[in-house]
Amino acid sequence: MRICIVVVGTGGTGGNLVAQLGRFLVDFSRYDVTVSVAIVDGDTVEMKNISRQPYELEDVGLNKAVALGEKVSQCFGVEIISYPEYITEAYQLENVFDRMHSYGSKFITYGATDIDILVGAVDNHAARNVMSEWFTKRNNIETILYIDSANEQHCGEVVIAKKKSGRIESPDRFWHFKHLSEEIGKPVTEMSCEELNNAFPQHYATNSLAATLIFAYISELLADPLDTEGMQGGILYFDSSKRFSRFDEYVWSEEKGDFCNARYIQNSQIGEKHYGQQI
Repeated sequence: MRICIVVVGTGGTGGNLVAQLGRFLVDFSRYDVTVSVAIVDGDTVEMKNISRQPYELEDVGLNKAVALGEKVSQCFGVEIISYPEYITEAYQLENVFDRMHSYGSKFITYGATDIDILVGAVDNHAARNVMSEWFTKRNNIETILYIDSANEQHCGEVVIAKKKSGRIESPDRFWHFKHLSEEIGKPVTEMSCEELNNAFPQHYATNSLAATLIFAYISELLADPLDTEGMQGGILYFDSSKRFSRFDEYVWSEEKGDFCNARYIQNSQIGEKHYGQQI
């Protein structure tokens, strides 16, 4: 069984997540599971990044993915595959995952229980749109998870989309926030330096909390990767200033003909049960 984890964006959230994954994988040992990690980022380390991202002064001027991959590999002895590029087309992600499934050979093989996990840690809706396209189109893996994180100064949300056997069981960010499809904007490769600098205010505590919540989900999955039914999709809200987080599971509802909060279905079933008892 192979679990492939690709993290797109190695800034405040993605960078801290990769560092946590590297430390976790030092002692991870299951004879029946192989975990591969790749990171993708076309950005360069700047002085302003040092205060909230896992980089040092000596990294300034280097590509983020390359610098972080080397640092985690050296510290923990865990192989991290680095791609110093921006994601602008879905085929790029397809190629990254296919290489991870090639087992070092020219042949791409997919196991019946393999899992692909894409983590989006970007502040650019154009990149999110590409990742959403990849998630929608990729069908040659039994279980696919697309975890997307977004936050402002103190609060944010992590959306966990899930696809199993080619069927989407829980939707991605563009379903939850439908207005985003009208706010795609420019890909990062076309944004000016001023636009990039003013993109979204971030806070180290908020980024760290987002990374930890994503790590907690992935580490729980790695503890029992065969329990794919227990991998819930949905939306995880958090606020670092209030030390708050809440997870809402989203599933398909035959009654509504759309995805909905699992609590709605549970409450409906409870209501029907109580109604029947009263009769």
